Amino acid sequence: MLTTNLTWYRPAEQLPKNHACVLGAMSGTYQDGSPFRVVLPMFFFEQFPDDATGSVFENCFVDDDGILRFPIPTDGYETIDYWMNLPPYPTDD
Repeated sequence: MLTTNLTWYRPAEQLPKNHACVLGAMSGTYQDGSPFRVVLPMFFFEQFPDDATGSVFENCFVDDDGILRFPIPTDGYETIDYWMNLPPYPTDD
């Protein structure tokens, strides 16, 4: 068995490096009122251009579907609760 230590960061306290692939954790509530949590791989961008509107978003997380999420609450967008760097791949040393 291989073990590793993982560190979760609060985005309000520390952001990933630009263009870093990270895991982002979010929580929310379904329409029926039950809570959920989800962890997704995503990229962090200090600046992310929206080709459709010409807008440039700052300090956002973007998943593979192009969904933008922010480290602080932003009207109309989801918020990242925590993020972490991807763990290292195990080696045979």
